[in-house]
This record gives sequence, C-alpha cells and structure tokens, in this order.
Amino acid sequence: MTDRILARCWWLITMTLIAGAGLTCLVSAYRGMFAAFAGSYAQGGIHLAICLPFALAAFLLARHRVDLVCD
Repeated sequence: MTDRILARCWWLITMTLIAGAGLTCLVSAYRGMFAAFAGSYAQGGIHLAICLPFALAAFLLARHRVDLVCD
C-alpha cells in the first residue's frame, strides 16, 4: 500500500513539473510576442530568452517521463 501511494505521489510530482514548465514557457512566450508586437523589442527578447530553458525542461521531462515514473 505504501509503495502504491509513493508511486502515485511521484507521478503527481513529475506531471506537475511537466505542466508547470510548459505553462511557464507558454506564458513567457506569449508575453514576449505581445511585447514585440507592441514595439518593445528588448523586453520581448528577454521574455523569449526566458522561454527557452523552460521549453527545453518541459520537452526533456515529457520525453523521459516513462523513465521517471514507474508503474
């Protein structure tokens, strides 16, 4: 029973990390695009640069989720 609860908690933590990284990436990318459309290119570039590590993290976590979560 304890192993099952621990496995479900680990699954929840892993999926929350994937969703959080993806959501942060999307919000940052939208803010960067809207800032660039508004003419603030420097601020838009900063937001788009912030987006890249979160996109990479979400991609790698989603790609290796089978290795991270054992059923």
